[in-house]
Amino acid sequence: MNIKISFITLKSRVKSNGETPIYCYLTSKREQIRFSTGLSLPLNIWDINKQKAKGNNNHSLIINKEIDDLKKKINSIQLKLIQNDENYTLADILNKF
Repeated sequence: MNIKISFITLKSRVKSNGETPIYCYLTSKREQIRFSTGLSLPLNIWDINKQKAKGNNNHSLIINKEIDDLKKKINSIQLKLIQNDENYTLADILNKF
């Protein structure tokens, strides 16, 4: 199963501190699942196309490292499921998170 990993912010979910949460979308041919990453940032420093924080300030660097770590963790879980020759769904990946 090929999985596309995407990160988005939702303008409709802006917090009282002016930051917007970052969500992760996992998509395969027949499924899509969304979960909160627990990360948030000001909307104006989010690069929609690159799906990363803009800039080289501490906050942006931390956010981008966390996003990279999440991608690695998702890919690692998927690889373990494949190695164990298991049939799996996106929900199975999320449950092992």
